[in-house]
Amino acid sequence: MSQHREIIDSCLPEGPAWDVKTDDGMDNLFDGIALNYDQLKEELSKIGDLRRAFKTTSLDDLEKEYGIKKNTSLSDSVRREKLFNIQTDNTGDGTDDLLQKRLDNAGFNVNVYRNCPVVNPELVRKRNTVVMGAPDAIMGSKDINGDYLIIMGLGAGEIIVNGTLFMQYPAYTLVLGASPTVPMGGKNILGDFNVNMGSFLGNKQKEVQYFIPSESGYWPLIFFVGGQAVFNIDGSINYIIKANVDSDRREELKNLIVKYKPIYSWCVLIVNYI
Repeated sequence: MSQHREIIDSCLPEGPAWDVKTDDGMDNLFDGIALNYDQLKEELSKIGDLRRAFKTTSLDDLEKEYGIKKNTSLSDSVRREKLFNIQTDNTGDGTDDLLQKRLDNAGFNVNVYRNCPVVNPELVRKRNTVVMGAPDAIMGSKDINGDYLIIMGLGAGEIIVNGTLFMQYPAYTLVLGASPTVPMGGKNILGDFNVNMGSFLGNKQKEVQYFIPSESGYWPLIFFVGGQAVFNIDGSINYIIKANVDSDRREELKNLIVKYKPIYSWCVLIVNYI
């Protein structure tokens, strides 16, 4: 007998009219009522364990939330252990050494670099164009033999502040001034006579983008994560070669950086997603 059926029986009044016989109509009715509450309790119990790594019934979804790429070669218990470690590992001293260790343990072949001696991070972010055999050459220049130099790793680095954030704005059906040639009473570009100014079909999302401050006082708070770095004579960073990262692990990488990076710091992430 279930707990809910026991509760129902305990609430019945005394007297022969409420003497429920096994398998009669009243007994089956109470069993049905109790079963409904039993199932509800079971589902609520699952919700209570939804975010617990070792008990959740939505392991795939919880891994996605923490940016973990599903690895079918791992057993269910290993996946849960890995998820639990990420959920509970809040210790750290906010140093680049700790971040490097966490990235290494996660299997990312990247390096962490402090901006010391300080350089303009924007120059490093845009200078991660590596010219084979001639790091100081520019695109289109020739080597001493007159051959054009080979360019590798084009593209500026990504700025990581607080993970991936989005802004929403309306997807307007008609924008003021967008079609000035339409006469009054004529159709707009959608062919709809009844579209009113300000109406919209829904919302669009746009990822929030950050920009390197021009004030040099902020530059020491910006560090780099990428491949092999080439340094200037004074020890400052000249440029960083892009590291290769599995595109399916992009959010996992960014989440690790956000979780373990020093507070108030920004990261310039110089990688290729493959």
